[in-house]
Amino acid sequence: MPYGRFASGELGQLIAWLQYSGVMDIILPFLLVFTIIFAVFERVKLFGTDKKNVNVGLALIIAILTIVPSMTGVYSYQYDPVRIINTLVPSAAVLGVVIILVLFLIGMFGKDFIGGGPPT
Repeated sequence: MPYGRFASGELGQLIAWLQYSGVMDIILPFLLVFTIIFAVFERVKLFGTDKKNVNVGLALIIAILTIVPSMTGVYSYQYDPVRIINTLVPSAAVLGVVIILVLFLIGMFGKDFIGGGPPT
């Protein structure tokens, strides 16, 4: 076994079971929406400082309101936010990797930034 124990199909079966049970369609988009909304609320401090419980509650409600109609089939297939999220996330991940690599190359071969300001 050159690739380890899971190369024979056990990992593939685990991923298929997770996808069949709804992890890919429900839990991952829920976590993504919750995390982004919570991070925005924490950064903006809309309700003041030290209001993490309010931020968690609102992010949880917004994430649930995004995912539950998709689970019940209220949205048409064309406008389903979970389907849109599952379609866009792989492309966004590739774009993120490309941006990080470009920034890495600029840092290696680019001009030195003195003073922390933009290059002149």
